[in-house]
Amino acid sequence: MKKIIYLISSLKSNGPNRVLLSMIDGIDKSIYEIYVVSFLNNNDLNFVNEIESKVKKVYLINFNSKVEIITKGRRRIQSIVDSINPDVIHSHGILPDIVNSKIKTSAKTIATIHNNMFEDYIYSFGKLRGKLFGKWHLHYLKKINKCVCCSKSVYDVLSRVLYNISYVQNSVFKFEDIANYYDKRKNIREKYSIPESAVVFIYAGVLSEGKNVKDLVLKFNKYLNENEYLLILGIGPLGDEIKSLKNNSNIIFCGFNKNVCDFYCASDVYCSFSLSEGFSISILEALEYNNLLLLDDIPSHREIFEIGKRYYLGEIFNNFNFKQRKEFVVHALVDFKSSREILIEHLNCINMMKKYEKIYEEV
Repeated sequence: MKKIIYLISSLKSNGPNRVLLSMIDGIDKSIYEIYVVSFLNNNDLNFVNEIESKVKKVYLINFNSKVEIITKGRRRIQSIVDSINPDVIHSHGILPDIVNSKIKTSAKTIATIHNNMFEDYIYSFGKLRGKLFGKWHLHYLKKINKCVCCSKSVYDVLSRVLYNISYVQNSVFKFEDIANYYDKRKNIREKYSIPESAVVFIYAGVLSEGKNVKDLVLKFNKYLNENEYLLILGIGPLGDEIKSLKNNSNIIFCGFNKNVCDFYCASDVYCSFSLSEGFSISILEALEYNNLLLLDDIPSHREIFEIGKRYYLGEIFNNFNFKQRKEFVVHALVDFKSSREILIEHLNCINMMKKYEKIYEEV
């Protein structure tokens, strides 16, 4: 039995963790024994319990700050590594990547890169700090045996500066039936007084500059029709500013919700105005719950449409044709059956992990 340690900052229901959960669901457990290490103390205990039920052991180090990951992380993880003697150590995120690059071990080290760091860090931290964080992260990624980008669009950017790199597209799909789909759809719509006949658009994510939710609200203020609604799920640094822009009563801010997939059941079209993405987990989950897509024209969004070119998944828009593309999607809903086929064929967790298992063997 080969042993893998997955390193992550904390265990909670965000994009990298949902990818990690898909990895654990998709990996061949007759070959691999899985251990998970979480560094910070802000874990979601429900998510921890879910992970614990699927792996050999979860280690919760419970550091109080990200600084402690840098200053104390290697020492703490070293003792865990020594006791397990793993074959592979696989990290997710900048701080786990740094720890992974410093461990003294005969195990092979792998990092999954979940974003276009040259764009995402600038939107998150500002131009100067963002560039510094990007260079810092790259420095340590070069010390890791293999870096795996979450999408081809991220690979196309980072392959210019990293030699030890490949890509495997994210997946969250597990071939599960959508349990109680219509009940959830009805309950959410009743909660927010949305008619069953209405077309519901949805955005789920951080209310931040990089996600460009301000533009989303401004566009829907102008182009949302009478029997159309926009649900916005999430919180973030620009939350109050974005809420102040709303002047259409059919735009509903739902705040932070753990049951995001219930809202996808209630929705028809997933929207993103994001300025930068790795390979959006929210988009994949929306497809799993039969939403069409209305996405702005950035590389990672085009990549999803390219993978699914045999299927109608929705529309890509730009600043000049948003209204037209939105209307195309609404009219397409009349004959639309399912968007899950692209996930079943291409982006399921078993296919994803076959590719990762090949990488584990190669390194």
